[in-house]
Amino acid sequence: MKSKRCSKGSKILVICGPTAVGKTKYAIEAAKNFNGEIVSCDSMQIYKGMDIGTAKPTEEEKAGILHHMIDIVEPFENYNVVNYKNDAEKVIDDILKRGKLPVVVGGTGLYMDSVLNNVKFYDENLQAATSTGYDHLFLFDIKNAAKPQLFLKNDEFSMKIYTDFEAIQF
Repeated sequence: MKSKRCSKGSKILVICGPTAVGKTKYAIEAAKNFNGEIVSCDSMQIYKGMDIGTAKPTEEEKAGILHHMIDIVEPFENYNVVNYKNDAEKVIDDILKRGKLPVVVGGTGLYMDSVLNNVKFYDENLQAATSTGYDHLFLFDIKNAAKPQLFLKNDEFSMKIYTDFEAIQF
């Protein structure tokens, strides 16, 4: 069954651009005027607790408009463009089913492109990119490249790379 989002006549409003140009303000005004809901397309606003430097709208700025795809994962969780695409498509479909206009707003081009152009990702690529095996391979590369030792940073901080992969301490 084809999703409503993909069916003929379904529309979404997209506001895309660089940081600090007023996208959020315009998106909220558009949502008010066209019975819409905001779908954030920002790779940092998805993280809970990361409020400084991400320009997440405050409750006052939201002006009663429902916002989606903000504060949805913990910072330590693996989350990537494939996860974003899947989650955002569900949100957009739900908004359309309720007869409202999805207002997709943000500046993360890869996320935006994945949704707007229905980019296909394949499971083996997702699994390779997000598995803990990849993380361990990365740690293995660090270990081999930097031989376990103590490094001094700015004469105050130290970093130790453990050979058993239990921890990297900064």
